[in-house]
Amino acid sequence: MNHDIALLCRALAVLDVSQEAIENFGRLKHEDDEALVFNFSETLFANSPWTVEAESWDPIEILSELADVLERRGVAVEVDEKGGHIELFFPSDGKRLPYDRPNREGEWWYRTLVEDESIHDVVFAFELLLPKGVEIYSLAYFDFSSTPGYAVLGSEQANALRELLKYLFPCVFAKHRPGTLFRKATEPLGEGD
Repeated sequence: MNHDIALLCRALAVLDVSQEAIENFGRLKHEDDEALVFNFSETLFANSPWTVEAESWDPIEILSELADVLERRGVAVEVDEKGGHIELFFPSDGKRLPYDRPNREGEWWYRTLVEDESIHDVVFAFELLLPKGVEIYSLAYFDFSSTPGYAVLGSEQANALRELLKYLFPCVFAKHRPGTLFRKATEPLGEGD
């Protein structure tokens, strides 16, 4: 297990976690592999700028939190709910402004909110709209818990983690099939009717 701890400490550095937090993770008592993955995921949530630990299963809330992380990656997206739909706006100027912006040039996307749908269906349909070089992963430990968690990684960062962690990567990070895809709109929902 010491080898796995060393690999996960190096992975935390790739995920921009502070040296102090990495050392604290290394000193934790990891009783078994499950505790090790849990502690790694908790350290990520508390210390990495690239993760989202959702407080609820609300798709609008989670996509909004992912938008905050994406902004740090240079991707601007606005998230809103209108009439039972999720509405996304990717501004052509690349700037994330208040949703009622006067300049509405960019791409509009929407999909219907479906009751009791897996949040992974929504998040991984959302990921398909992101620019090349940006990837979303769920934190695998939390796939079976009451709180979903996600990491927004650059492709180079994801590849470095995959190479570093090898057999541990799928124990920590997971991909899921997207649900209903977002559809492109020519204007915001409710306008032009």
